[in-house]
Amino acid sequence: TPEQKMYMWNIYTLIFVGKILTIVLYWALLRYGPAWGVGFGMATTIFGVIMVPLTIQNVYILHDVAHGATFPPYDWQAYITHPFSDFISLPWMDVIMEHN
Repeated sequence: TPEQKMYMWNIYTLIFVGKILTIVLYWALLRYGPAWGVGFGMATTIFGVIMVPLTIQNVYILHDVAHGATFPPYDWQAYITHPFSDFISLPWMDVIMEHN
């Protein structure tokens, strides 16, 4: 249904935002962590504990979106699927064309 497709893309967008915020958190921990007693190893562990599950969910929801809601409801969502895969991004249509 259209509601389910919108839900899947909203969750996918939420995961994307979570990954970006995790990168910002990692930067903040590296920049300000030593003042709080957080070293490189602890900052990296915190980053990994958050980023690994987000990345796993990213793969699952990407596959669900590719088969269930092929076209994003907003044009800009086509560019959040693989934000760090190429110099800028791997566009959604490239993913769909290769997957099918």
